[in-house]
Amino acid sequence: MTALAQQLADLVRRAATELPPDVSAALRAAREAEEPGSPAAAALGTILENAELARAGSVPACQDTGTPAFWFDLPDGTPTLPIREAAREAVAAATAAGHLRLNVIDVPSGRQVSSNFAPGSPALHFRFGPAGTPITAFLPAEPATVDAALLAGNALLETAPASPLRHSIAALAGAGVSSRRRSRWAAAGAK
Repeated sequence: MTALAQQLADLVRRAATELPPDVSAALRAAREAEEPGSPAAAALGTILENAELARAGSVPACQDTGTPAFWFDLPDGTPTLPIREAAREAVAAATAAGHLRLNVIDVPSGRQVSSNFAPGSPALHFRFGPAGTPITAFLPAEPATVDAALLAGNALLETAPASPLRHSIAALAGAGVSSRRRSRWAAAGAK
């Protein structure tokens, strides 16, 4: 396995088996805010216990490990073929190690793909720019939230007021954000 494939396989493992510290802290804070012995406190406790077991055993924290996707920011002119090959190798290795669940289907035959890579999977996204261009923003992936908003013909505020994606977009634009939707009557009266 190439060094890049090994690094990517480790990133896949960490993404599938470890909650980020801020998420763990938020879950602990939410549990502490609940009435001791309440169903919510028990559910949050179970989530935290499962997350610790997943981290300690290096096993997926969730039954659905999702569809592998990678985003690369690269200097102009960087060849992508070695990166594509490393990503495929990393996904196959992470699947074989049990860090990813089988979730890729060969469309013509309907058979499950044991390596978890096929045309279009893993999804690879490349952004090119001058060498050393810093990443200045990160927008969390929320495809279900975005799909729900688009299908309803609504803005993220109407569909998911507390969406991390919505808040990240607002921060990127330098706009304040409210988690409450103003009614159309209030907006009309404000004019």
